[in-house]
Amino acid sequence: MGKGLRGVIVLALVMMVLFCGAASADTLTVCSSGCDYTKIQDAVDAAGVGDTILVYKGSYTENVCIDKRLKLRGEGADVVTVRAARSDHEVFEVTADRVNISGFTVTGATGSNVAGIRLYDADHCVISEKNARGNSVGIKVYLSRNNTIANNTLNSNERCGIYFTGRSNNNMVKDNTLNSNYNGIYMYSSHNTLIGNTANSNYNGIYITDSNNNTLVNNTLNSNEYCGIHLHSYSYKYHPLNRHNTLTGNTVNSNGGYGIHLDASVGNVVVNNTANSNRDGIHVDYVSSINNTIHHNSFADNTRYDAYDACHDSDYYHRTNTWDNGTEGNYYSNYPGTDSDGDGIGDTPYSIPRSDGNVDNYPLMQVWNGYQVHNLNTDETFLRIQAAIDDSDTNDGHTITVGEGVYRMNVNVNKRLTLAGAGGDVVTVVASPLSDYVFDVTEDYVNISGFTVTGARSGKGIYLNGTDHCTISNNIASDNEYGICLDSSSNNKLTGNIMSGNTYNFNVFFDPTLSNFIQNIDTSNLVNGKSVYYWVDQRDRQVPHDAGFVGIVNSTNITVRDLALTNNGNGVLFVCANNSKVENVATSNNHQGIRLISSSKNMLTNNNVSGNNCGIDIEASNNNIVTDNTASDNNGYGIELVSSSNNTLQGNIANSNNRDGIELYSSSYNTLTGNNASDNNGYGIRMGFFSSSNMLANNNASGNNGYGIGMYYSNNNMLTGNTASGNSRGINLLDSNNNTLADNTAKSNNGIGIYLRSSSANTLVDNIMDLNEDYGVYTSSSSSNKLIGNAISANDCGIYLNSSSSSTLANNNASSNVNYGIHLCHSSNNKLVENIANRNNGDIGYHGHSDCDRNHWFAGDGGNGYGYGIYLSCSNNNTLAGNTADLNGGRGGNGGGGSPCFYGGDGGNGYGYGIILSSSSNNTLTGNTANSNSGRGGNGGSGGGRPGGSETAIGGGGDGGDGYGYGIYMRGSSSNTLTGNTANSNSGDGGRGGRGLDIDTDDGDPGGDYGYGVHLPSSSTDNTLYHNNLANNTPHNAYDASTNNWDSGSVGNYYSDYNGTDNDTDGIGDTHHPIPGGGSVDRYPLMQPWTGTTPQKGDLNYDSILTPADAAIALQLAATGAHNPAADMNDDGRITSIDALMIVQAAAGNIELG
Repeated sequence: MGKGLRGVIVLALVMMVLFCGAASADTLTVCSSGCDYTKIQDAVDAAGVGDTILVYKGSYTENVCIDKRLKLRGEGADVVTVRAARSDHEVFEVTADRVNISGFTVTGATGSNVAGIRLYDADHCVISEKNARGNSVGIKVYLSRNNTIANNTLNSNERCGIYFTGRSNNNMVKDNTLNSNYNGIYMYSSHNTLIGNTANSNYNGIYITDSNNNTLVNNTLNSNEYCGIHLHSYSYKYHPLNRHNTLTGNTVNSNGGYGIHLDASVGNVVVNNTANSNRDGIHVDYVSSINNTIHHNSFADNTRYDAYDACHDSDYYHRTNTWDNGTEGNYYSNYPGTDSDGDGIGDTPYSIPRSDGNVDNYPLMQVWNGYQVHNLNTDETFLRIQAAIDDSDTNDGHTITVGEGVYRMNVNVNKRLTLAGAGGDVVTVVASPLSDYVFDVTEDYVNISGFTVTGARSGKGIYLNGTDHCTISNNIASDNEYGICLDSSSNNKLTGNIMSGNTYNFNVFFDPTLSNFIQNIDTSNLVNGKSVYYWVDQRDRQVPHDAGFVGIVNSTNITVRDLALTNNGNGVLFVCANNSKVENVATSNNHQGIRLISSSKNMLTNNNVSGNNCGIDIEASNNNIVTDNTASDNNGYGIELVSSSNNTLQGNIANSNNRDGIELYSSSYNTLTGNNASDNNGYGIRMGFFSSSNMLANNNASGNNGYGIGMYYSNNNMLTGNTASGNSRGINLLDSNNNTLADNTAKSNNGIGIYLRSSSANTLVDNIMDLNEDYGVYTSSSSSNKLIGNAISANDCGIYLNSSSSSTLANNNASSNVNYGIHLCHSSNNKLVENIANRNNGDIGYHGHSDCDRNHWFAGDGGNGYGYGIYLSCSNNNTLAGNTADLNGGRGGNGGGGSPCFYGGDGGNGYGYGIILSSSSNNTLTGNTANSNSGRGGNGGSGGGRPGGSETAIGGGGDGGDGYGYGIYMRGSSSNTLTGNTANSNSGDGGRGGRGLDIDTDDGDPGGDYGYGVHLPSSSTDNTLYHNNLANNTPHNAYDASTNNWDSGSVGNYYSDYNGTDNDTDGIGDTHHPIPGGGSVDRYPLMQPWTGTTPQKGDLNYDSILTPADAAIALQLAATGAHNPAADMNDDGRITSIDALMIVQAAAGNIELG
């Protein structure tokens, strides 16, 4: 190639590179359909360097490898989930620099030490706003530097939330949540910064091993099983490698072992940390933990040691740690010394336990703040606010000023005082302990101003506890559970307070008395930067759009519309507010989204009340209309009515709440229609404690972890057209009476479709109960219930009455269930009328095993299978009339077999029962049909070969299981009456015998075929049977191994195998019919099947019409002198040719017979 041509090519390549480098980055999209790609990896592969990939809502199953600089953004971790296709590979593997990943949930990387996201030799990457759960490791950083991991949620990973190893240095880890892992953060690298992370409920919050110069600032590490912060070196005795780490401003409370553990660690700085309520606050371990500097920390309320220093081995010559800075040390709640001069420093040093001489020379008497408190009236000064209040010289009416600083304490204000801070920007009071209040005010006429109150994370910042006429002004309340809270307090004044960053910024709660809601609270109070609107005695107004809290008290015709209200005790509070509206309001992260107390005739419409502790709370409030609201994803219930009546709830969505979707408590005459209460952790809809006369219509309560609809101690309610599917139970009644359930659907529940326990006089009509795992309907200890016209199929058992009496089951269809159509156990005096219980035949016995060895020659036998139409167990005095129980049967499991088993297992037996009575007496069965029931035996297993010396032993096949089919079967049952029943064509189907291994070995025998119309074993006596039809059962129409009555004394039963004659044509056989099995006989066997009516006079061949054939029979009777009342047409007591003539005339229509 010539030089000129080469130059042109080189120039072209340079231009292409320049052109490509100058091109703008592209954006690629990924979703299930309609986007550029459906797989993330395909988008990554197609992307150019610097491109952005947007991944939309959906679930993706793949392992993604990112080997180029990209921005990968999910629509949100709550809606985009990427699950590892291979659990032994990372979900995201990043091997390129400057990759930015955000907005995903990653899960399923469960292989050993496998991460949801792994940075491998990747620098300057940003991982943010991700949720990594259910992995071995959430995020793993290996040989990677200068990366940022921020604002991620990394919970419930098996090993670590974040794992640093392989000299991964100079990384920033900020504002992540890492709970319920083994280690929240595991650090085997140096020069990293960890700021503002929360790592609770792990084994260790942060674990640093053999790492130097890491900085830990303002992390929260509470309630971990072992340590909050653990610094450890494996070279623990003489040359520890864990050095020069800095710990400041961290909170490490309530850990099971140590708050801070310096374990073979040297030269670390531990300053201004809080380590309370652990076993040990700080634990310095091993003789090699030296030259650490520890001061201005709080070590309080730890159960064993506030501080512990084990550096005392004589082999170590410079074995001291420094526990103060030369003027101040640390605060220890178990310091026993005094402070006689009141300077805030203990009079005597604090000896560090186990330290062999290490002491804190300047122990603090309280949590460090360094500033004084001044009583202006007495001119006395104090280090602590509480000391100033408690001083004997401090009296009601005094003013106490508090200077600049941080005060860690809980202040109980029990005198009528003015507490004036220098300003919320410079005076901070932090709750200590965190579970208590900052200011607990229990006296009237208290004034508090000029403070920041914080840290009461399980308590309240400023708490007016049963107090009146207090003034709370110009305070800042943040990082508390409740910022400012008024409880059973009245006529208080709040001005200029700023509440933000609390779980609940502002709240007025509990005592529902109107006077306790009369307050003077103006709009200068702010929650999250928005005004508090607390209106008393107002009317005809609309709340402005800048509201952050809305409280309406004793007011009329108020409109609350188009607001977003978050992080308060109540988003909207109505107390004695009437004829008002709440429309298009979004409330979240409140204790209650919307709360009504003693308020009536209000309308709540189109509000989104989700993500609160509780959604909508209606207490002692009547005639309200609640429509088309969304009350989902709340930590408690979605909508609750307490002692409230005549309210209407329509078209609301109350899904995915942590408790119940909708709850009625002591509330009556309410109407719930068209609501969706699904996927809740508790019930969909619950009615409890005397909630009566409510109407629930066309609601959907499905997919709940508890019951779809539950009632307890609630009566006279109407449930119609509701759907309760996919729950633990569909509809559940406990101690609830006189309720009506009509046209409801309770299907595919994990347990029972509809369950009644200790509940009576309820009516279940036309409900559908299909595909429930256990029972369609189950009543326990319940009486006088009516089950009518219900459709109950594909359950394990259709209808089950346990210890239930005096109930009526009529026109139900309990067919195609696995085991039982209808089952009564210990239940008496019930009526079963015209129910259908067919094809309950889904039970298949287990298959026999084939696990054979030198010591086990026989394969396992198959299990038995059962199918029951109607089953009475230990149940007496019941009436069964007009029911159909056909085609029921179970199938036995096949026997195991084949090599290496020598002998195949036998097949299990199959049993099919139309109607079965077990240990049940004095029942009446009339007009029932139990036909074509059949059990099928399992097949025998085949034989196999086994090594035996120089030859092979050859085995035989197992026998097939027997098949049994019973129309009516009574075991251990006496004094029952069976009349007018039909039990035909019942049979068994034995299983096939297993094959031997070759022609010289035995095949298994086939199973037997056993069918019975009626079968009475020896344990059943004194039963009476007549007018029953028993035909074509194989091998026996009837079987009696005991002594029972097979006729009424004048008429018996019809048997298709009766061989006798009827010379007098009276329809009764001339000879007895012996019943197989014992000595019982039917003395009056019927010649024709019983139809339930007396044959027409003159119908001598029982074909239901009069013909000359009947006249011929009459002439035969006349010739023989026999008598049949049906042939005596003129009722003269004789059979003559005149009677035959009358039959001919009636057949021709010339005369009518009376």
